Amino acid sequence: MKIKFLRNVFFALSLLVGIGILGNVVVTPFAGASYLKASTITPAQINALGIPAAWNAASNIPAIASGVTYAPTNSLTVTVAGTLNLNVGGVNTPTVWSVGDLLYFDGTNWQQISNSGGSVTVPASGIMKAVSSVLTTAVAGTDYGSPIAQQGVIDLLYAASGVYSSSVAGALTLATAIPNTLSQGFYNYSPASAVNATQTAGWYWCVGSSTTLAQCYNNQYYPASAVAAVIPASNTPFSTANTPGTSYANTLSAYLPFASVNVPANVLGVRGSISTLLAFNNNNSSQAKTCGLTYGGNGTGAPPIIQSNTTATGFINTMTMFNVGNLTYQKWSAAQATYSGSQYYANVNSAVAQSLWISCELSTSGTTDYVMLQQYTTSISSAP
Repeated sequence: MKIKFLRNVFFALSLLVGIGILGNVVVTPFAGASYLKASTITPAQINALGIPAAWNAASNIPAIASGVTYAPTNSLTVTVAGTLNLNVGGVNTPTVWSVGDLLYFDGTNWQQISNSGGSVTVPASGIMKAVSSVLTTAVAGTDYGSPIAQQGVIDLLYAASGVYSSSVAGALTLATAIPNTLSQGFYNYSPASAVNATQTAGWYWCVGSSTTLAQCYNNQYYPASAVAAVIPASNTPFSTANTPGTSYANTLSAYLPFASVNVPANVLGVRGSISTLLAFNNNNSSQAKTCGLTYGGNGTGAPPIIQSNTTATGFINTMTMFNVGNLTYQKWSAAQATYSGSQYYANVNSAVAQSLWISCELSTSGTTDYVMLQQYTTSISSAP
């Protein structure tokens, strides 16, 4: 049975799976368009792939190895072309990966599905998200409904300062207590050489033991990957610690990227929108803790729409960007936010792939402040 790429059909499929009528949906890459469509309902096929993650085949990010599944999901889609030997199909030769190709782990080997043909089974209950994950180039004038969504639920902590132990590599003491003991884990942003001489700046996995203490590990999260943070499959200890212990200080009064979402070329259409629900926590002080959204760029510039707190210790907000009648002109709105003058409007070319960035900054004087992204949900609505 052929199925059009329609929002209501996929919703119906999800319901049918939920009540046990359908099991999986086979989806097939469109030739040249680099996205998937539902093509056949096959309850008998149970090779469920999970939700595809983005993969850079040129630099192998996230790192994929021959004969080993990728822990967050056993399927990925190529967003940057490259040539890499993954022993595809058990054949020990380099494989040419093109943008839009799908790769999946069959339990023994990695397999390749070219964006010019082939098919793969995906759980019908996850079809909306699966389709959006591999969408890299949309067809101008086509209504894709609201298929694209990314949700982040792992806490991301940006603290102005802290101390790493000299005796236990990765043992962290925060300068200011956070509201909860995050014993289920979180990612903490650390500047270079805070843990030891070879540690690079970035987001590191930590497990809290109190509101000021945590053990951090050499497992990183990369906001530029456009994949939400996940709990590592295993904790990788740091091998050494600085002696003496390091009191670190992050660079203040500069926007730091927390997360990004891929926005495929043309998918918005001339009246489409991107809506993001955000939940942040921060400490009570007289200094500003500011977070916002940016469409395009690299997430380090001042966002056109922001929320800034001082004594208030958190916020939940929905921020939305609309294309205004064409592909290169946008405006922003929010349930509660501060607009930065002329930046309320933007001119970004949505006919090419862009990223939506969530970023925050701490005031120069806020040397013991912190801001923490607790969760976010982004959805993209198409309106040609």
